[in-house]
Amino acid sequence: MGLRARAGRISPAAFDDQSCAGLVRARRTASGLPPPDAASRYYAAVRDTLDFAWQLRFFPIYVEIPIELFATMGGEEIVKAQQVIGDAVEARGMVETNLLAAESVSRMNPEAFRMVSDALAQADTRQNWDIFANKLTALALAKDKRISKADIVALADYLHLLNVHALRVIFDLQLAREQMARFLATATAAQGRELFLAVFGPLPCFGAGEAAAQRQRSYANDIETALRCLVAGIKELTARFKRDAPEFVSDCLKLVCEARRDGVAAEIRNLAPAG
Repeated sequence: MGLRARAGRISPAAFDDQSCAGLVRARRTASGLPPPDAASRYYAAVRDTLDFAWQLRFFPIYVEIPIELFATMGGEEIVKAQQVIGDAVEARGMVETNLLAAESVSRMNPEAFRMVSDALAQADTRQNWDIFANKLTALALAKDKRISKADIVALADYLHLLNVHALRVIFDLQLAREQMARFLATATAAQGRELFLAVFGPLPCFGAGEAAAQRQRSYANDIETALRCLVAGIKELTARFKRDAPEFVSDCLKLVCEARRDGVAAEIRNLAPAG
C-alpha cells in the first residue's frame, strides 16, 4: 500500500515548500519552465517508494530524476539502490551520471556493492557507473566467487562493454590476471572492433513482446555458444601442443578468431535486429 495508509511515515504534507515541492518548483523556475502541479504529480509518482523519514535527505536527488523514469524504470529500484549505496553524495553521482546503474545496484547487498565499487576506485565517475549500468555483468562481478577485487581492477577498462558470457569466458579459460587485458586486446585486433563488440559486447535489444523476447534469448544463446566454441578451440590447441604460456594462449586466440571471423560475422548479421 502507498504511504497515505501508513501512519508515521512520509505523507503528502512532507511535500511542502521546504522539501520536495519547493525543490521541484525551484528547479523548474531555474529552467524557465512553468511550475504547474509539479508537487502533486511528483508525489503520485514516488509515494509508493517512500517509506521512512530518513529518505527526506534524498529529496534533492529525487527531484533530479524525471518523473517518467519512476514509471518506466521502477522507483523502487532507484530507492533501493540508494539504500544499498548508503551515501547521499555517492547516490547523487549515480543519478547524475548513469541512472541505469540503479537496476543492478538495487539487486546487490551493500557488501557486494562496496567490494565492486572499491575495486573501481581508480576509475573515473563515468566509467564507474557505466560498469554498474552493464547490469548482468555487474551482477556477475558481485556474485561470481571466482572474481576478486584484483580481477575487477585488471578488467576495469572493458567491464562497461563485456556481456556476461564474455566475462565468464575469461574465467573459464583460467587466465592469469596479467593475461586478461591482453586476451581482450588480442580478440579486438583479430576480429576487428565491430565484430569484437558484436560478440563480446552488450547484447542488442530486440524490442517488446514475447516474439522479441524469444529472439533476444536465441541471440544471447548463440553469442554464448560462439564464445564457448572460442574457449574450446583455444583449449584444444593448448592441449595439443602442451603449452599454456600467456603468449601462446594469445596466439591460439588469434588463430581461432581469424579462422572463424567470417562465419561468426555472417551468423550475427542473420541474428541481429534490423536497423
